[in-house]
Amino acid sequence: MRSAAPAAYVTRPCYNGLRSDKCNVELWTGARYSSEVVDSMVATVREAQRRIGAERVALVGYSGGGSLAVLIAERLENVVSVVTVAANLDTDAWTEHHQYLRLSQSLNPALSDKPHPWPELHLRGANDLVVPLATTERYFARYPHAQQRTVEGFDHVCCWVRDWPAISATPTPSGL
Repeated sequence: MRSAAPAAYVTRPCYNGLRSDKCNVELWTGARYSSEVVDSMVATVREAQRRIGAERVALVGYSGGGSLAVLIAERLENVVSVVTVAANLDTDAWTEHHQYLRLSQSLNPALSDKPHPWPELHLRGANDLVVPLATTERYFARYPHAQQRTVEGFDHVCCWVRDWPAISATPTPSGL
């Protein structure tokens, strides 16, 4: 998973304190994974590819960014891999589990009808209470080729950043 290739950090529109007249509460609540959000991020990734001259793209996303990485990959050409960390890959199961309001304006990666021809690796913490393992079952039933790796002792936050160099150096069967 490690690469010396150029990288770009892309965040959701109107997230991480970004304020704009175009931002509304829906863009970080019920529409956080909407077509509008995904299209905006696809445009940003394409622009980053253009600027650095990258023909191929590998997407990595954490938590909700993992959901978006999958949705973005479905709209991009030349995706070589998708890696997610602690991602809520079935947003309906996730909101139901936590008794949150349904993300009614959002796309759900687990309900997509698009093929995933690229290698996928989804890393999950065995102790993750934010995205419990059971909330991702439908995604893996729909995409059985997607690799899963459950990391003992990890939860939603601990210890991904601390141990990322070792995690990303671990080879996977598909060579991700």
